[in-house]
Amino acid sequence: MLSREQPNCPIEIGARTVAVCHLGNIMYLHREELGGNSLKWDPAKWEFVGNDEANRWQDYPYPRREGYELPG
Repeated sequence: MLSREQPNCPIEIGARTVAVCHLGNIMYLHREELGGNSLKWDPAKWEFVGNDEANRWQDYPYPRREGYELPG
């Protein structure tokens, strides 16, 4: 970023690529809670459809360091 050159891929592509990895980890880590059920992902809203508990799994279960909080 210091050079102001374009990164290897556009930021949106990179964000969506890493999101797939995170979704796989969420499914793996919470497979027992899901009990064999699947989750539906809404890529426009970046959230699970109809599953508030699964949407809570997207964030850390502990407070963030000062200066690294999420807005809102």
